[in-house]
Amino acid sequence: MNNSGTVFDIQINDSTYNEIIKLEDNDLIFEKSLELLPIFLDKYKAINDGIVLDESIFRKEVKTIFSLLHHVFTSEELDDSDTDEETIEKFQTLCSHFKNITGNIDTMDLHNISNDTKESFDFINNYFKDNLQAEKEMNKSIENLGNTLEKGLSALEFSIDLNEKIKEIKPLLKKEELSFDEIANLTNEVKKFKKDLKERYEKDLVIKTISNLESEKPTNYFEIAKSFTKKESTHTRDEMEEINQILIIENLISIILNIETKLKKLNSNILNK
Repeated sequence: MNNSGTVFDIQINDSTYNEIIKLEDNDLIFEKSLELLPIFLDKYKAINDGIVLDESIFRKEVKTIFSLLHHVFTSEELDDSDTDEETIEKFQTLCSHFKNITGNIDTMDLHNISNDTKESFDFINNYFKDNLQAEKEMNKSIENLGNTLEKGLSALEFSIDLNEKIKEIKPLLKKEELSFDEIANLTNEVKKFKKDLKERYEKDLVIKTISNLESEKPTNYFEIAKSFTKKESTHTRDEMEEINQILIIENLISIILNIETKLKKLNSNILNK
């Protein structure tokens, strides 16, 4: 459901209520009602901000939306054994406010709303604003989790591909003599590895990894990573992700250096012949 911007252009007509009620399935009716709900939320905010709206249209919209929601909520059977008292009370209060508004919307003075009516409007408004915000935050969390998993899967796939590629290259690095095709292959591979290093990883993290490898007492990130599965591990998800990236960067740097050392040796041998 997209709640961004205004929804004043959504139209509710005389047949909207009957068309949705005919769906009979309460889940579908609730879903369709929630699609219409932002009309009320936006217009009620506009009224509170002093914006003048078409009263007849607002009355029709409110009566339709609240009647649909009242139908859904009063059709629900709460299991008292599984539902806390606060939830049940809020549920019953919401239904009462729906009934109050739908029963009086046709005749109430929208320019001088009574305290009783305002209480009902405010309760409904706040109830759904809070729930829609919670839903929005939950969807955002799910989206972020999906992105994290996708990112993690991509890193895992790259790590597996890199290890397979290193296995293929290692026999070439051990050979004393290489054909021109094999030399060309190593040259192309080292270019690809350097490109991966540049494009896949933050410059600061690469520098951090290189500095650690060059230090007198380098941190053993492999040993740290082995502790991730232990119950007493206190590493955050971000820390674990960074360490996994460092391990891949170390692999990339190692294979790049090994290939370049091999190519320099081969070039030196060719020049000395």
